[in-house]
Amino acid sequence: MTLHDRLRAMVETVPVGGSVILPRDWLVEQLAGENGAPGSRERDDLARVRPGTPAPASTDHLLTAKEAAGVLHVTPRWLYRHAGQLPFTRRLGPKTMRFDADGVARWLAKR
Repeated sequence: MTLHDRLRAMVETVPVGGSVILPRDWLVEQLAGENGAPGSRERDDLARVRPGTPAPASTDHLLTAKEAAGVLHVTPRWLYRHAGQLPFTRRLGPKTMRFDADGVARWLAKR
């Protein structure tokens, strides 16, 4: 049974709307054991991640509509209306939207 099959079986046991947390070290160990032959790209990518090493810090900073509207000098209502056309919009759920701070800065720099 492959890792993909084992993960799929694990996911199927989780109730709809539930969540699963996998220990990072375990997942890295499992992936390293199954992905790619020595020297392949997959193996090389995983070689950079070793069990016990800290996960890279996320550089994403997400803004609320009110915060992003303040940066852009628009109203939150305008932002929500135009969110579909803005490249820095991030949908986190059906009713949750945030705006990437770096994307906002890049978008403003182009204008």
